Formats: sequence, structure tokens, C-alpha cells
Amino acid sequence: MRKEISEKARSTIENKFDMEINIQKIIKLYNDMMWVLLDKEKTMELSIIIPVYNTDIDVLYKCMESITGLNQRIKYEVLLINDGSESKISKEYEKIKDNYNNIRYFYKKNSGVSETRNFGINNAKGRYIMFVDSDDYLLSQNLQKEILLMNYDIIIFDKICYNHNKK
Repeated sequence: MRKEISEKARSTIENKFDMEINIQKIIKLYNDMMWVLLDKEKTMELSIIIPVYNTDIDVLYKCMESITGLNQRIKYEVLLINDGSESKISKEYEKIKDNYNNIRYFYKKNSGVSETRNFGINNAKGRYIMFVDSDDYLLSQNLQKEILLMNYDIIIFDKICYNHNKK
């Protein structure tokens, strides 16, 4: 009798172990499939996320012009995310998307820059994500397509500080 119990126990343990291995294989397969699907959805090389809140329209246009000066070999999109700006300037922001081919405009209730960036991440189509403040300018020579093809986890650029208010 004892032998029968130990045989059943061993058999039960082996079956549970086999089931766990199969479940782990199914989970791994599912995760692999999800990554393939996610990679296929990432049709852009770069998503540039610009949170904007009551930024002067001329300053924002300078920012946008610096971005459109990027290396044209890079496939990129711009996500201009209005974080609940006043209605008058919000209308101006919305018009910006009509002046550029690869811009997507979003309006959302004010929640702060961190949540707005997270909103951008959730809507981004790029393999890489770049955050640009609405009063910043990009130097186009820093961003080269070859850098994006290297499959780095993080890319960090230098900055140049300029105070346009200083006389």
C-alpha cells in the first residue's frame, strides 16, 4: 500500500511539474508573440514627445522648426500633447499640426508634465522615444540614423545652454 501511495504521489508530482513546464512554455510563447506584435506596431524609428502647457506660440514654432530640421532619413513622428492649456492658445496649438506632415496632436486635461509624458509613451509608435520641452530646440546634427540602428537601450546627448532673456 505504501508503495502505491508513493507511486501515486510521484506520478502526481511529475504531472504537476510537467504542467508547470508547459504553462511556462505557453507564457514564454505568448510573451514572444506579443513582442513581435509590438515591434510590428513600432513603425517609426523615433517618437518625439512634446508636452505643452501655455507655451508662447512663437517659442513652440521655433521648437518645431528645429525638429523638422532633423536628418530626413530618420522616420519619426512628433506627439504634441497639450496638457490643458487655456482655450485661446489651445486653438493655436491645434493649428500647428496642419503645418507639418508627421505630427499628432492630443489635448488632455491638465495633469502635469510627468503624466503627459507617460500619455505620450502610451501613444508613441517609435522604437525610440525622445522628450523635448516645448521651449527647447534640437541641433539636428546630433541625431543620426546610424545611432538609431545600433539598438542601444539609451541614447544621451549633450546640451548647450542659452539664455535668450539675458542681455
